[in-house]
Amino acid sequence: MNIYDTINQLAAELKETPEYKDLQASYEKLSQNEEAFKLFKDVNDIQKDLQAKQMSGQELTQEDMTKANELGQQMEKNRRNR
Repeated sequence: MNIYDTINQLAAELKETPEYKDLQASYEKLSQNEEAFKLFKDVNDIQKDLQAKQMSGQELTQEDMTKANELGQQMEKNRRNR
């Protein structure tokens, strides 16, 4: 058996776990709520941007932190309103 067969087998097995199925169902539910899904994508984007800045040695600005905090607050507000 080569490594690609092993990787594909592992991927197939992971997709059958309850955790993966729960995550997939949660993602589907989230994607049905436009506002919540947009917030999710925005938070994901800012996390990627902040991580990229940190990895390249750039300092995070107050603006970066403010934007991340505002998105977090919007997500919390959206969660409470459901």
